[in-house]
Amino acid sequence: ATRDARRFAPRARATRDVEGDTNRQRDADDAPRGAVAWFRDHDLRVSDNAALLAAVETARRRGGETACVFAWDETRDGETTRGARRAWLVEALDALDRELRRRYGGGGLSYYRGTHAEAMRAACGGVGATRAFASRRYEPTADADDEETAASVRDACEIVRLPGYLLFEPEKIQIDLRREKYFFGTLMPFVHAAEKLGGKVGAPRAAPASARVVDLGPEHGFAASLEELGIVSDVDKRLDWAAGIRAEWTMSESGAASTWEHFASVGLEKFEDDHGRADIVAPAAVSTLSPYLRHGQISPRQIYHELATKKMGSDGVEGKKLSRVFWHRLYRREFAYWQLHNWPELPSKSVRGHYENRKAWLEGDEAAVALHRWQTGTTGFPTVDAGMRRLWATGWMHQSERMIAATFLVDYCGVHWTHGADWFLDTLVDADLAINSMMWQNAGKSGLDQWDVFAGSLTPDGSSRAHDPEGESIARWIPELAALPKGHLRHRPWEASAKQLDAAGVELGSTYPTRMITDLEGARRRMLDDVNALRVDEINKAATRANVASAADVDARSSDVFVDVRSANDFVVAPPGATKDHAGALVPVSTRKEFKTELKSTKGAQAAMQSAYAWADRALAVAETAASADAAKAKAQKRAQRAHGHSHAASTDASRVHAHGHGHSHAPSRAPARRSSAWQRPSRASARALSDARASRADRRVVKSLRREAREINAAHAGRRPAAADDDDDDA
Repeated sequence: ATRDARRFAPRARATRDVEGDTNRQRDADDAPRGAVAWFRDHDLRVSDNAALLAAVETARRRGGETACVFAWDETRDGETTRGARRAWLVEALDALDRELRRRYGGGGLSYYRGTHAEAMRAACGGVGATRAFASRRYEPTADADDEETAASVRDACEIVRLPGYLLFEPEKIQIDLRREKYFFGTLMPFVHAAEKLGGKVGAPRAAPASARVVDLGPEHGFAASLEELGIVSDVDKRLDWAAGIRAEWTMSESGAASTWEHFASVGLEKFEDDHGRADIVAPAAVSTLSPYLRHGQISPRQIYHELATKKMGSDGVEGKKLSRVFWHRLYRREFAYWQLHNWPELPSKSVRGHYENRKAWLEGDEAAVALHRWQTGTTGFPTVDAGMRRLWATGWMHQSERMIAATFLVDYCGVHWTHGADWFLDTLVDADLAINSMMWQNAGKSGLDQWDVFAGSLTPDGSSRAHDPEGESIARWIPELAALPKGHLRHRPWEASAKQLDAAGVELGSTYPTRMITDLEGARRRMLDDVNALRVDEINKAATRANVASAADVDARSSDVFVDVRSANDFVVAPPGATKDHAGALVPVSTRKEFKTELKSTKGAQAAMQSAYAWADRALAVAETAASADAAKAKAQKRAQRAHGHSHAASTDASRVHAHGHGHSHAPSRAPARRSSAWQRPSRASARALSDARASRADRRVVKSLRREAREINAAHAGRRPAAADDDDDDA
């Protein structure tokens, strides 16, 4: 524990030896001294808990006892722990208290109602501790609160914060754009940087084998019971709206362990193919680990380590190879916290700064009505409503349902994405500020990822229903539609005949609401026009500056035009610390193809873009990436190939004229190529292999397209014209 505290402590104050601190010794006698393990809502486990391990070891060496403390400050904690998470938190705390008592045979959690500083003073005084250990929090306000608490109790004890909630410390991850071929803001550059700079992810550590845990009671200012904290209000207890949540989940560390064990042994093998399924046919392909990770009831290091080292599945391969998608889900969680670290206003302010200028959001009563129908799952679109009703009943939604519901609210209803984000923070048991904010930023098209790859699958009208092909999820969560025939009529009941509706007992507008939007294309057109208007403004800004500027006017490059005049991609400004060498520079980010098409088709936009080419090249501070060098090399190679091809063709034609004495060239006849019978009649195994290969090629084509686009725009920013698209590009 001493070694871990020194190695992993994120604060300089926490790097001193856990056992001794002569500069801060409170008294000179040899009396036993204990230690405090300060639990919060993100580390509710005993296994692989660095704070608990350090506290127990410190108390053991000093001959004292360990106080395991949870403090609840309604003013501060109440703001960040809302609705469904309060219901989860109460159950999780009770389970942790019982586990501590069962495992160590002494006390359990000691509960304090009041400020964190008051709790730490009381706890340290209760066991004669000079140090309290806690897991580091990463949300900007939580981190600031912890700094304030540590400063206010410095005269009584030291607060040592240790990692454990994440695999990598966000401030260590700086993306080297000069080595990246992917767009900034996509996952893979972050993965590369994390693996290079984040340090080796250690193996998880077992819970302390023994510990002298003591209860602190009212004599020390602590509450007599968990209920006295008032985490769940009396009104909520009477309404008992969380009954469905309690029925759905086992909210304990043991529940997390069994969920992971089941998924690792049964679901992981199916995840690659079925992770998009939200219906009840394939529940084993969904991990449902998110609320356990959110509350720290399972260590991310445990999942990471087992995926990296254990043989899993029927083929007996490492878990990370069995499902690369799930392996990358762990990195995506880290990616969200990296974004929150570098964009502290991620929950409320657009990462693509110019998207703050959108004007077509609904307001007032119109927005309130649309939001209410969405919240209550009464939009009239079963594809949306099923997910929203599942959310209210269980506190959880499948990822596909989340994306469909978010897209509907933002793109079709025109309700600002922050309203949806707030509702999810209220109702999700896995509500996580970083992950939730990243997702809703992307849904609002203002984040680093505009979900271009998923665009066709997020329609609300059931025209794309791969996540629930038979409508089984709809039948479960919207029982009034369950008697409709399986398939598209459950997603699109308005297309059912009167006879079919009558047979199913469905009366649209009575038993199930009519659609709140009938002209989906018109609603979506409003979003497209709104986004296009702000992007046109950026192009016109560049064109205006280009018209009045001369080469002599450019003293320093600027970073305040947020659309690339060559590629029509958006720019973001790289925050300090996010990249290796490009702080403050404009970085191109992947932008929806339909947005670029819309911009280029706008009257006058193409001319404005072209008029600003030269000015943008010399006046804008655009980061150069590895794609720039690759594009230049590829362009030079293509020029050489074209020159060689023309020369070779000319000499060949001349020789043919000379040989035949006529101005005609005679191409050699070509006999049909012979194909083997094996090629003509493929076996079933080879047919499956061919199908898999085609799917892989399709995936590679998507990746190649994104890389090719990145190279082209970076080539432009390096002072070169974009290279032409090359259909046979094999840079996968």
